[in-house]
Amino acid sequence: MSQSVLTIPRLQNEEAAYEYVEARLWPEGPVCPHCGGTERISKMKGKSTRSGTYKCYVCRKQFTVKIGTIFEDSHVPFGSGFRRSISFVPQRRELVQTNSTGL
Repeated sequence: MSQSVLTIPRLQNEEAAYEYVEARLWPEGPVCPHCGGTERISKMKGKSTRSGTYKCYVCRKQFTVKIGTIFEDSHVPFGSGFRRSISFVPQRRELVQTNSTGL
């Protein structure tokens, strides 16, 4: 039996969820969504810095993997919001199949 997306360890906390999505969207490393730069980018570290925040030293802007996605303006923690959106997809497919078959 397959594992539920709600119990996948890589989506249990916010930092793990960021790492999971970053690995899929940026297999070659982070890319600045503002200027497209790839060379002079570093992950920001600090007590007051949000999880998954990077800084591009070409355009000097901060960004995360959420920019340009449905999670960009969300106030829901990334790990739980990502789990909810993934768990909704199979339910929607079942609903569409049920409606299209007339059952």
